[in-house]
Amino acid sequence: MSTTFVPAICTQCSGEMTVDPSLEKAYCQYCGTTFLVENAINSYNVQQANIEHIETVNIHHNHNQQGFLDSIFSFVEKQQVRKDEKKRLEEEKKKRDDKVSLIMLLILMPILILSFVFLGANDEELNHEGDARTPGESSDFKGEDYRDVVSEFEENGFTNIETEKLDDLITGWVTKDGEVESVSVDGDVEYSTGWYPEDVEVVITYHTFSEKEGDDVTED
Repeated sequence: MSTTFVPAICTQCSGEMTVDPSLEKAYCQYCGTTFLVENAINSYNVQQANIEHIETVNIHHNHNQQGFLDSIFSFVEKQQVRKDEKKRLEEEKKKRDDKVSLIMLLILMPILILSFVFLGANDEELNHEGDARTPGESSDFKGEDYRDVVSEFEENGFTNIETEKLDDLITGWVTKDGEVESVSVDGDVEYSTGWYPEDVEVVITYHTFSEKEGDDVTED
Protein backbone atom coordinates (compact mmCIF):
# COMPACT_ATOMS: atom_id res chain seq x y z
CA MET A 1 0.00 0.00 0.00
CA SER A 2 1.49 3.30 -1.13
CA THR A 3 1.75 6.29 1.20
CA THR A 4 0.09 9.59 0.19
CA PHE A 5 2.13 12.67 1.08
CA VAL A 6 0.59 16.09 1.62
CA PRO A 7 2.18 19.53 1.59
CA ALA A 8 3.23 21.05 4.91
CA ILE A 9 5.27 23.93 6.32
CA CYS A 10 7.89 23.67 9.02
CA THR A 11 6.61 25.36 12.11
CA GLN A 12 10.13 26.60 12.84
CA CYS A 13 11.63 27.88 9.56
CA SER A 14 8.48 27.91 7.35
CA GLY A 15 10.18 25.66 4.83
CA GLU A 16 7.77 23.90 2.48
CA MET A 17 7.86 20.11 2.17
CA THR A 18 5.64 17.05 1.91
CA VAL A 19 4.86 14.78 4.86
CA ASP A 20 3.05 11.57 5.65
CA PRO A 21 -0.16 12.64 7.40
CA SER A 22 -0.33 9.35 9.24
CA LEU A 23 2.76 10.22 11.25
CA GLU A 24 2.64 12.19 14.48
CA LYS A 25 5.99 13.89 14.04
CA ALA A 26 8.41 14.61 11.22
CA TYR A 27 11.91 16.01 10.73
CA CYS A 28 12.49 19.35 8.84
CA GLN A 29 14.96 18.84 6.03
CA TYR A 30 15.90 22.54 6.10
CA CYS A 31 16.48 23.45 9.74
CA GLY A 32 16.60 19.98 11.37
CA THR A 33 13.71 20.77 13.73
CA THR A 34 11.33 18.06 14.74
CA PHE A 35 7.71 19.22 14.40
CA LEU A 36 4.19 17.91 14.78
CA VAL A 37 2.91 16.80 11.39
CA GLU A 38 -0.63 18.03 12.09
CA ASN A 39 0.63 21.51 12.96
CA ALA A 40 2.81 21.65 9.84
CA ILE A 41 -0.10 20.64 7.63
CA ASN A 42 -2.32 23.24 9.32
CA SER A 43 0.33 25.93 8.77
CA TYR A 44 0.40 25.11 5.08
CA ASN A 45 -3.39 25.21 4.84
CA VAL A 46 -3.48 28.57 6.66
CA GLN A 47 -0.85 29.95 4.31
CA GLN A 48 -2.79 28.83 1.26
CA ALA A 49 -5.98 30.29 2.66
CA ASN A 50 -4.19 33.62 3.18
CA ILE A 51 -2.80 33.53 -0.33
CA GLU A 52 -6.24 32.82 -1.78
CA HIS A 53 -7.72 35.60 0.32
CA ILE A 54 -5.08 38.04 -0.85
CA GLU A 55 -5.68 37.07 -4.46
CA THR A 56 -9.39 37.47 -3.95
CA VAL A 57 -8.85 40.88 -2.35
CA ASN A 58 -6.57 41.90 -5.20
CA ILE A 59 -9.11 40.79 -7.77
CA HIS A 60 -11.85 42.67 -5.94
CA HIS A 61 -9.59 45.71 -5.60
CA ASN A 62 -8.75 45.65 -9.28
CA HIS A 63 -12.42 45.30 -10.09
CA ASN A 64 -13.28 48.22 -7.82
CA GLN A 65 -10.45 50.26 -9.29
CA GLN A 66 -11.72 49.59 -12.80
CA GLY A 67 -15.23 50.48 -11.70
CA PHE A 68 -13.93 53.70 -10.17
CA LEU A 69 -12.14 54.59 -13.41
CA ASP A 70 -15.27 53.78 -15.38
CA SER A 71 -17.25 56.07 -13.07
CA ILE A 72 -14.76 58.88 -13.59
CA PHE A 73 -14.87 58.47 -17.36
CA SER A 74 -18.65 58.37 -17.28
CA PHE A 75 -18.76 61.51 -15.14
CA VAL A 76 -16.34 63.36 -17.43
CA GLU A 77 -18.32 62.27 -20.48
CA LYS A 78 -21.60 63.48 -18.93
CA GLN A 79 -20.00 66.80 -17.98
CA GLN A 80 -18.78 67.25 -21.56
CA VAL A 81 -22.25 66.46 -22.90
CA ARG A 82 -23.77 69.00 -20.52
CA LYS A 83 -21.14 71.55 -21.49
CA ASP A 84 -21.82 71.02 -25.19
CA GLU A 85 -25.57 71.28 -24.63
CA LYS A 86 -25.14 74.48 -22.61
CA LYS A 87 -22.96 75.94 -25.36
CA ARG A 88 -25.55 74.99 -27.98
CA LEU A 89 -28.36 76.63 -25.99
CA GLU A 90 -26.28 79.77 -25.47
CA GLU A 91 -25.56 79.99 -29.21
CA GLU A 92 -29.25 79.57 -30.03
CA LYS A 93 -30.16 82.26 -27.49
CA LYS A 94 -27.57 84.60 -28.97
CA LYS A 95 -28.97 84.04 -32.46
CA ARG A 96 -32.50 84.79 -31.19
CA ASP A 97 -31.29 87.91 -29.37
CA ASP A 98 -29.42 89.10 -32.48
CA LYS A 99 -32.52 88.55 -34.60
CA VAL A 100 -34.72 90.47 -32.14
CA SER A 101 -32.15 93.28 -32.00
CA LEU A 102 -32.10 93.50 -35.81
CA ILE A 103 -35.89 93.62 -35.97
CA MET A 104 -36.00 96.32 -33.29
CA LEU A 105 -33.33 98.29 -35.17
CA LEU A 106 -35.31 98.06 -38.40
CA ILE A 107 -38.42 99.25 -36.56
CA LEU A 108 -36.71 102.09 -34.69
CA MET A 109 -34.51 103.34 -37.51
CA PRO A 110 -37.33 105.02 -39.50
CA ILE A 111 -38.69 106.51 -36.28
CA LEU A 112 -35.26 107.92 -35.37
CA ILE A 113 -34.78 109.31 -38.87
CA LEU A 114 -38.19 110.98 -38.81
CA SER A 115 -37.46 112.34 -35.33
CA PHE A 116 -34.17 113.86 -36.46
CA VAL A 117 -35.83 115.34 -39.53
CA PHE A 118 -38.66 116.77 -37.44
CA LEU A 119 -36.30 118.15 -34.81
CA GLY A 120 -34.06 119.56 -37.51
CA ALA A 121 -37.01 121.26 -39.15
CA ASN A 122 -38.11 122.71 -35.82
CA ASP A 123 -34.58 123.92 -35.09
CA GLU A 124 -34.46 125.53 -38.51
CA GLU A 125 -37.76 127.29 -37.84
CA LEU A 126 -36.54 128.52 -34.46
CA ASN A 127 -33.26 129.73 -35.91
CA HIS A 128 -35.14 131.77 -38.54
CA GLU A 129 -37.58 133.62 -36.36
CA GLY A 130 -38.64 136.77 -38.20
CA ASP A 131 -37.65 135.27 -41.54
CA ALA A 132 -39.67 133.70 -44.32
CA ARG A 133 -38.70 130.90 -46.70
CA THR A 134 -39.31 131.34 -50.40
CA PRO A 135 -41.82 128.82 -51.78
CA GLY A 136 -39.46 128.13 -54.70
CA GLU A 137 -36.66 129.60 -56.76
CA SER A 138 -37.20 132.30 -59.38
CA SER A 139 -37.53 129.98 -62.39
CA ASP A 140 -40.25 127.90 -60.68
CA PHE A 141 -42.88 130.62 -61.09
CA LYS A 142 -42.36 131.65 -64.69
CA GLY A 143 -45.61 131.06 -66.62
CA GLU A 144 -47.81 130.80 -63.50
CA ASP A 145 -50.67 133.15 -62.69
CA TYR A 146 -49.26 136.04 -60.68
CA ARG A 147 -52.18 135.93 -58.21
CA ASP A 148 -51.29 132.34 -57.26
CA VAL A 149 -47.65 133.34 -56.78
CA VAL A 150 -48.65 136.25 -54.56
CA SER A 151 -50.72 133.85 -52.43
CA GLU A 152 -47.79 131.41 -52.08
CA PHE A 153 -45.40 134.10 -50.85
CA GLU A 154 -48.02 135.44 -48.44
CA GLU A 155 -48.65 131.96 -47.05
CA ASN A 156 -44.92 131.60 -46.40
CA GLY A 157 -44.88 134.79 -44.35
CA PHE A 158 -43.62 137.48 -46.76
CA THR A 159 -45.20 140.87 -46.02
CA ASN A 160 -43.69 143.22 -48.63
CA ILE A 161 -44.98 141.89 -51.96
CA GLU A 162 -45.23 144.15 -55.01
CA THR A 163 -46.55 143.43 -58.52
CA GLU A 164 -45.39 144.99 -61.75
CA LYS A 165 -47.25 144.88 -65.06
CA LEU A 166 -45.75 144.32 -68.49
CA ASP A 167 -48.30 145.87 -70.87
CA ASP A 168 -47.07 143.81 -73.79
CA LEU A 169 -49.96 141.50 -74.70
CA ILE A 170 -51.77 141.92 -77.99
CA THR A 171 -53.79 138.78 -78.53
CA GLY A 172 -53.00 136.71 -75.44
CA TRP A 173 -52.78 133.54 -77.51
CA VAL A 174 -49.22 132.55 -76.65
CA THR A 175 -48.71 134.37 -73.38
CA LYS A 176 -51.72 134.51 -71.14
CA ASP A 177 -52.99 137.53 -69.27
CA GLY A 178 -51.53 137.55 -65.76
CA GLU A 179 -48.74 135.11 -66.65
CA VAL A 180 -45.61 135.64 -64.55
CA GLU A 181 -42.48 136.79 -66.34
CA SER A 182 -40.16 136.93 -63.33
CA VAL A 183 -39.99 137.06 -59.54
CA SER A 184 -37.28 138.92 -57.69
CA VAL A 185 -36.41 138.75 -54.01
CA ASP A 186 -34.40 141.63 -52.61
CA GLY A 187 -33.73 142.72 -56.22
CA ASP A 188 -32.37 139.30 -57.29
CA VAL A 189 -34.30 137.73 -60.20
CA GLU A 190 -32.14 134.58 -60.07
CA TYR A 191 -32.48 133.82 -56.38
CA SER A 192 -32.51 130.26 -55.02
CA THR A 193 -34.83 128.80 -52.43
CA GLY A 194 -33.85 130.04 -48.97
CA TRP A 195 -34.58 132.19 -45.96
CA TYR A 196 -35.03 135.96 -46.13
CA PRO A 197 -36.31 138.64 -43.79
CA GLU A 198 -40.10 138.50 -43.90
CA ASP A 199 -40.27 142.19 -44.94
CA VAL A 200 -37.81 141.82 -47.83
CA GLU A 201 -39.09 143.26 -51.09
CA VAL A 202 -40.64 140.66 -53.39
CA VAL A 203 -41.51 141.88 -56.89
CA ILE A 204 -43.69 139.76 -59.17
CA THR A 205 -43.67 140.88 -62.78
CA TYR A 206 -46.43 139.59 -65.08
CA HIS A 207 -47.80 140.05 -68.59
CA THR A 208 -51.08 141.81 -69.33
CA PHE A 209 -52.83 143.89 -71.97
CA SER A 210 -52.08 147.57 -72.12
CA GLU A 211 -54.77 149.83 -70.74
CA LYS A 212 -54.74 151.87 -73.98
CA GLU A 213 -55.61 148.86 -76.10
CA GLY A 214 -58.28 147.94 -73.60
CA ASP A 215 -59.83 151.43 -74.04
CA ASP A 216 -59.69 151.11 -77.84
CA VAL A 217 -61.45 147.79 -77.71
CA THR A 218 -64.14 149.32 -75.49
CA GLU A 219 -64.70 152.25 -77.87
CA ASP A 220 -65.20 149.90 -80.81
